[in-house]
Amino acid sequence: MSKKLIAVASAAALALTALVGVAPAMAAPSFSFTDGYVAANTSTQADPTTTKVPATNTLDVATDYGVEITITDLLTADVVRVTSTGTVKLMEAEQAASANVAITSLGSQSITKNRSSASDLILYAYTTSTTAGSIVVSVERTGLSSTSTKWIKGTVGAAYNIVDVQGVPSTLAKTAAGVVTTFKLTDVFGNAVEAATSGVTLTPSTGLATHTFASNIGWDSSAKNYRATLTALETLPFLVDISLADGSVPGLADANFKYTNVVNNAGVSAQITALTAQVTALTADYNALVKKWNKLVASRKAPKKKAALK
Repeated sequence: MSKKLIAVASAAALALTALVGVAPAMAAPSFSFTDGYVAANTSTQADPTTTKVPATNTLDVATDYGVEITITDLLTADVVRVTSTGTVKLMEAEQAASANVAITSLGSQSITKNRSSASDLILYAYTTSTTAGSIVVSVERTGLSSTSTKWIKGTVGAAYNIVDVQGVPSTLAKTAAGVVTTFKLTDVFGNAVEAATSGVTLTPSTGLATHTFASNIGWDSSAKNYRATLTALETLPFLVDISLADGSVPGLADANFKYTNVVNNAGVSAQITALTAQVTALTADYNALVKKWNKLVASRKAPKKKAALK
């Protein structure tokens, strides 16, 4: 065989070897949110599918608390791995509300299934956050693998907690200028509840001086808090009371639905100051007596042991 023919044959063999080593491309896994979403959107990080956070302590896609994931176009012996990020958790079944089980304790962020048939794989997911998290589906098939990613985020639940109350004064005179009082609201999972003043009440207390918020509760979109102006109609003790309806859900943390604080409570403050001074004086007198006693014990003029100082 001529050198030229040998060179051509070698080149052909190398080309064939290279082609054999290239595995055929595998289509990206097909999966979709087939139920439980509020808005399908494009399921990207910038435009995630939205679903309700499980504020009722349940995973029920029929009422949009969580999503159903349907993975299609599978073959027997496929290995399917599903993972999630953020607060997104995966489950193999829905969960009914229970006072004995918190939904946040259930699920995981990784499920692997070795398929024994080509049927669709159905899983479920929920999230407790209004920040988007991902769901990643990877399929391995006879040396091939491919991955698809979708994103979901939660829609905030009902106002559940009153937090970060600021600006309530310890004293406020009748003639004083109004004081701005602020607070924030969160749902049961700590997501900020914004611009929802209809469920909040400010109530004066029977038996204490009347008071008023000079302006209705408003939402400050820049500071991201609720605010109102507190004024006093009398320079007497009165109670600042910020309340929500008690929305506590069995199985989840109790709602922090009420904030109270007494303004102009000078009587109690004076009593505390006076009692503190009395305790200090009594402690000093006691320690003086103990020191004298201990000197007697040290000089053997007293038969008992030394006493301890306070």
